[in-house]
Amino acid sequence: MSEMFKVCDLMLLVVICAVFQSGSGVVQSNSHLVFRATLYLKHPTLLDPAQQKSTHQPPKMNTTTPLTHPLLLFLSNRLLTTATAAYTHSPPLRLLALSLSISLTYLALSTFHQHIRTPGWASSTLAGASFGVPNMLFDRLIARNWLYENDDIEPVIPGAKQGTEKRKRSRWEWGKEVVGNTRYIGTTHEVSHVPFFHTQDLVFGPSRWAFCLRHAVVIVACFVLNMLMVDGQLGADRELLGDEYIAWFGRMVGGDTIQPGEIRSRVTFSVLYWGAQICFLQYFFSMAALLDVGLGGGEVRLWRPLFGELSDTYTIRGLWGKFWHQGIQLSIKGPAEYLTHSILHLPHHTLLSRYLKVFLAFAVSGAMHTAADYGGNISLGESGAMRFFCTQALGIMIEDGVQEVWKRMGGRKGREFRGKKRGHDLDLGVCLLV
Repeated sequence: MSEMFKVCDLMLLVVICAVFQSGSGVVQSNSHLVFRATLYLKHPTLLDPAQQKSTHQPPKMNTTTPLTHPLLLFLSNRLLTTATAAYTHSPPLRLLALSLSISLTYLALSTFHQHIRTPGWASSTLAGASFGVPNMLFDRLIARNWLYENDDIEPVIPGAKQGTEKRKRSRWEWGKEVVGNTRYIGTTHEVSHVPFFHTQDLVFGPSRWAFCLRHAVVIVACFVLNMLMVDGQLGADRELLGDEYIAWFGRMVGGDTIQPGEIRSRVTFSVLYWGAQICFLQYFFSMAALLDVGLGGGEVRLWRPLFGELSDTYTIRGLWGKFWHQGIQLSIKGPAEYLTHSILHLPHHTLLSRYLKVFLAFAVSGAMHTAADYGGNISLGESGAMRFFCTQALGIMIEDGVQEVWKRMGGRKGREFRGKKRGHDLDLGVCLLV
C-alpha cells in the first residue's frame, strides 16, 4: 500500500482521538505560521486580556447538529472523491463532484469552531486537510484528468522483466490510491525531487530490519526534540515577539534600529519553530513507515525519506523544491499550471508564465495553510500564512534575478558546496524564513 496513504490513515486516527478530547494543558505541537499567535495559542495562560479579545472566539450557542461535524464532513468528502476517481470519467460528473466537495468543505469550515473548541495541532490538521480535499480532486481528476481506464499511476517495479503480468487493481483500490497517495513513489506519476535512500541501493533502500530500527530511533528522537523545541518557544521573550516587531525589513528601511536582543530572539525562535515542524512531520511519517513495513508487510522502497538534503536550503527554491517534503507538490502545482495555460492560455517557457505559476503555487499553499490556521483558532485577519508564502515566491524571483545578473557579468554558474553546485545568489531563504 502507498506510503502517504498510511500516513494519512495514521494522522486521521490521531486527529479523531484529539479533536474529541476535552480539557486543556496538553502540550500541543506547533502547526501555525504566525509565530506570535503560535507561541501564545500553545499555552493559553500566556495570553493577555487585550490579545484574548482579538483572538477568534467560537460562538457560545451551538445550533449545529452532529451531521455537520467537520470530521464527519471531511470523511464524507474523501469518500466522495474516492468514488469520483473510481467510477467517473466524464468532465460534467467530475465538475459536479467538485461542486459537492467545495460545499462540504465550506460547511465544515463555517461550523468548525461550533464543534471543536480545543484548538491545537489536531484541529489545524483537520482544517487544512478539509481545504485540501477539493483542491486534490480538481488537480487529479480535472486538471490532470487521471482515469482508471488509462491505468494512470501505474506501479513501476524496478528490475521487472518486460511482459511481466501485473495484478490489476479494482476501481475502488485505484480510487483510494489516487486520494490517499501524495508522492506516488514507484508509479508512473512519481513527483519530482523525492529523496533517495542514503544506502548502497538508492532505490530499494536498507534491509527491513535496519529500516524499522532506524525509524524506531527517529520516532523517539523526534518526540523528545519536538517537546524541547516547543518548550524553548514558550520560554522566548514575549516582548520581542509582538506585532510591532514583525515587520523587520520594513523597519530597517524606515530607519528603525534593530536591537541585538531582538535579532537573537527572532533567529532562536525561527530555528526552534522550523525544527519542531520537521520533528512533527517526521514523527508521523516514521510512525506510519514502522507500522507498514514492520507489521503490515509493506515495501521499504515505497518509503523513501521525507526530507531532502539540508545543503539544498541555501536558496528558497532549493528549500521548498528539494529539501522540504513534496507531499502537496501536485496539489499546488496542478491548479497553477491549469490556470496559467488552460484558462489564461499563456504559452509555455515564457518568463511571465514561469513566475505566474510560481506565485500561484505558493498562493494555493498559503490558502491551505490559512485554513489550517483557522482550525487552530487564528482568524483569517490574524493569519500571516498567505503573506508568508507569497513572499517566498517573491524571494525566488529575486534569487533568479541575482543569478541571471551574475551570469551576465561573467560569473560562473555555481561553485562546489559539499559536493553540490551552489549558485552565486543572495541567501534569501534563511532571511525570509526568519
